[in-house]
Amino acid sequence: MLANQVRLFRNYGKPEPWVTVSLDVGMNWRLNELSAIVGGVYDIPLHRQPVATKLGWQGHFPNAEKFCNRHICLPLYYGMTDEEAEYVADMVELALNKASQ
Repeated sequence: MLANQVRLFRNYGKPEPWVTVSLDVGMNWRLNELSAIVGGVYDIPLHRQPVATKLGWQGHFPNAEKFCNRHICLPLYYGMTDEEAEYVADMVELALNKASQ
């Protein structure tokens, strides 16, 4: 597996083939454009939160900043139905297909 590959799990845990992706800042935008399923839970790393800005840690954690710019926060909650999970997987697949065009 390469660092830029993901495996989509659907159909009750049966893995589908590896998919090569490039998660960029636009992935969140594409997912929101398609379905508004992405949350902005970790958009700002802790050291850049308003309460921590006076501590002077800006720029000291480049990996955290990179992660916060590129991660996607998909819905996952107790009671999520199979249909809802399928919908989320379908939207991710659609966004990945749009990204590769």
